[in-house]
Amino acid sequence: MPESTHLLVTYLDHLERANPDPAACAFYASMDVLSGHSPVVATSIVRELRDQRRNLKLIASENYSSLATQLAHANLLTDKYSEGYVGHRFYAGCDNVDTIEAEASRLACEVFGAEHAYVQPHSGADANLVAFLAILSAKVQAPALAALGEKEAACASFGEVLRKYPRASVSVKQGVDREQKRVRC
Repeated sequence: MPESTHLLVTYLDHLERANPDPAACAFYASMDVLSGHSPVVATSIVRELRDQRRNLKLIASENYSSLATQLAHANLLTDKYSEGYVGHRFYAGCDNVDTIEAEASRLACEVFGAEHAYVQPHSGADANLVAFLAILSAKVQAPALAALGEKEAACASFGEVLRKYPRASVSVKQGVDREQKRVRC
């Protein structure tokens, strides 16, 4: 029997008389449903949760989100395509997405004391690119990058730079000047 079978019942049984956490109940119930369709996938997700709760992984492009955040991502909106901005989408029928994005923007402005906030998601590749281009634009000495060597100096997603940001191809060359210990521009 896979580890993920009957997780909700197991969780509730272990609580004895304590109040159940609604987010945990929702997570375990969703894993029970998923297990009925793909026990291997459900078991892997449960194992990943266990790994994340037991180990600290310091990987910049990974996050540890709350169960509430995970539940917000695992819903019917995963089926929705909503390119564009609030009130200015490329396709009709994005009112609900607009409401959620506007609320996320409002909350970000409140938290950071900003007048405006852009809250559309980006991949770790974009974050890596911003860091890499910051080093290039400042021409900051980077001995750690020099130690990596030319092939490894660019982030794993650097190949996407030329596709996503053609302007970068004008001034960016992949590699490191070993003598100067600087990113080669």
